[in-house]
Amino acid sequence: MKALILVFAIAAASPSWADQCELLTEKQATAALKVLTKGTQYVVFCEPCGDQSVPALRTIETATFDATQGSLAVNGEAVDLAYLFIGPEGAKTPLKNVAALAKCPTVSVSKTVPRPKRK
Repeated sequence: MKALILVFAIAAASPSWADQCELLTEKQATAALKVLTKGTQYVVFCEPCGDQSVPALRTIETATFDATQGSLAVNGEAVDLAYLFIGPEGAKTPLKNVAALAKCPTVSVSKTVPRPKRK
């Protein structure tokens, strides 16, 4: 029993990286939706989770906010803005972090990441 309590105590004391900007205020969601427009390229890249390389670019078809849940979805998938990076199609500039653009505070997350190399 003491071992189980110790495990829970360690888990509670450890920093939590998940869900940094998954639950949003309406103001944050509105700011995010302004930049999550159809045709914008994006990646989901979680530095604190240990992701090592930026995945292939995907294209936004839809972005929606569920006010009752406080969550935002891109192409029907719930996203955490802390790990969502966007950029215009065809540009060579780094991808920008959507949480930073929406003014949602994050920990150990870059404001930009390089675009993935094309194969």
